[in-house]
Amino acid sequence: MSMFRNRSLIVCFFALYLLFLPASNSARCQTQSASDPTATSGHHAQRTLWIVGDSTANNEWNGGWGQSIAALLNPDQVQVENRAKAGSSSRTFYHEQRWQSVFSSLQAGDWVLIAFGHNDGGPVGSPKYRGSLPGLSDEEQTVELADHSSETVHTYGWYVRRMITDARSKGAHPVLVGVTVRDIWTANHIERVMGQFNEWDRQLAKEEHIPFLDLTDLMADRFEQLGQKEVMPLFPKDHTHNSPEGGRMNAEGVVACLKRLHPWHNKHFYSQAGQQIHPASHAMVAQAH
Repeated sequence: MSMFRNRSLIVCFFALYLLFLPASNSARCQTQSASDPTATSGHHAQRTLWIVGDSTANNEWNGGWGQSIAALLNPDQVQVENRAKAGSSSRTFYHEQRWQSVFSSLQAGDWVLIAFGHNDGGPVGSPKYRGSLPGLSDEEQTVELADHSSETVHTYGWYVRRMITDARSKGAHPVLVGVTVRDIWTANHIERVMGQFNEWDRQLAKEEHIPFLDLTDLMADRFEQLGQKEVMPLFPKDHTHNSPEGGRMNAEGVVACLKRLHPWHNKHFYSQAGQQIHPASHAMVAQAH
């Protein structure tokens, strides 16, 4: 009788052990997943594509290319953060702390598209107080603002170089994007040179060993193929700002250039519409070296 009782107790304990074993293992796995950053959930981590610039990338008429690019990307793979602001220059984007807001949120592996120029050529010391000093040097100038406070103004290159350096310090990947084309024609040729901003961007990209996407020449080629009459409706308000259709076309140009960069040639980064876009020619993308 004692032997039977002991055997019964052993069976009971063993049954209880089997009953609680899966729960213990499950709890152990959950704890490991929560604490182990290398544990996988079966999903690819999103990369964030940040956009900093002016109204040509983000405006109230929904004609900015930054407002159209998300539809060309796979939301499961790429999250778009369009922080471009209408009226911004590289100077005001930095001075108004907009860049600092982006910088504080950057994560390693993020990509940052930097697109300024349209508003940087204005006066330095008079309203709208957004012009930057020309060039890429460390020259600076102190100006008095409307409220009688003072601001130290730097060159276009100083502001953009600061954004490049900051982005890199977070392990992010900065990319310079050429200015969008304006609807200004001479004979059958659309404007390709708006000051020296494309030249400065190309030089900065070379010096800093980062990519430059020549959106200017890419879209100028496309618009000239369409002709002035067909292009005119893409600029319904003025010669700078696009209609939604024009913004989509510029976004397609940015995607075409991105496809020349590693790892952006991966088709899984794009929506079905984005996958239909052919990569730009090598001449339109200056690679990092």
